[in-house]
Amino acid sequence: MEKNLVSILIPVYNRANIVSDSIESALNQTYKNIEIIIVDNCSTDETWNILTQYALLDGRIQIFRNEKNIGPVRNWISCVEKAKGEFSKILWSDDIMHESFIEKALPFLKNHDVGFVYSQASIFSGINQTSATDILFRSFPNSGTYNSLIFINGIYSTATFEGKFPYSPGCALFRTDSIRKNLILNFPNKYHVDFSKEAIGNDLMLFLLTASDYPKFGYINECLNYFRAHAGSISTNSSSKLELIYLLSKAIFFDKTAIDLDQSSIRNFNSYLMYAFCGGTNILGEKSLKSFYKSNTYKLNTSLYLKLKCKKFINYLQFTNNS
Repeated sequence: MEKNLVSILIPVYNRANIVSDSIESALNQTYKNIEIIIVDNCSTDETWNILTQYALLDGRIQIFRNEKNIGPVRNWISCVEKAKGEFSKILWSDDIMHESFIEKALPFLKNHDVGFVYSQASIFSGINQTSATDILFRSFPNSGTYNSLIFINGIYSTATFEGKFPYSPGCALFRTDSIRKNLILNFPNKYHVDFSKEAIGNDLMLFLLTASDYPKFGYINECLNYFRAHAGSISTNSSSKLELIYLLSKAIFFDKTAIDLDQSSIRNFNSYLMYAFCGGTNILGEKSLKSFYKSNTYKLNTSLYLKLKCKKFINYLQFTNNS
């Protein structure tokens, strides 16, 4: 598949101290038919100067700079709008991918039933990935293609930070058309969450919507991507509300699609949602919680509710709604 152009998309803002690591990991890919699209979101540090130097060194690098900061999600979308490859890999500007990732991931997409392929990943701190310890996304014992419903149910049946299935596309290779279609700026919702500003949930929705478009996905049982833990990452800075917004993005997806989830996945999802609301991360307020559970899909599981001992909401949420 060497003839297939792969776009590596690097949205960046103020990463002068680490963006070189990401670019180098892209340049070092054993699969050579790539373009590297980097969009600088009006950085105020030396990021742009670094990008300019790289663009002079390798013609596969194309750099763009926004005249003003347009927010993270719009910048992600700007990257994919400029992509010419049939397939695309989103490489966050603080992460690194193994030199063989594209070479090993691309063959899965020869199967037109496969919407995306992801590998295991690990979290590292410091200057390189050799400090990585825990392995994420041990989804299956073997590499291969799997039914997309397994992925979707896995997302709903496991906790956000359990690490069995990915939420961030930073470990995956997609068809470029799927990213264009399914990387959505914002989702109208009754919970007053602006996903375009949070930069949380849009990434998971990309996975879920693509999984609903294709019957299969690919999995590589090997750690080929490395996520950097540092103070400037979105996940670190948003940790207090990260889980709840991911849960709400799952709810929006489920409400808007006809996906037939396992009952156990729904029960687990309700469990995680109630725990998030009652565990100190209730950024939406009780009114939104009541509104959420009055929907047709999500009804309060009374036994679970009592098991969690959420006495604060007992009088408030004792209702049924069959409309």
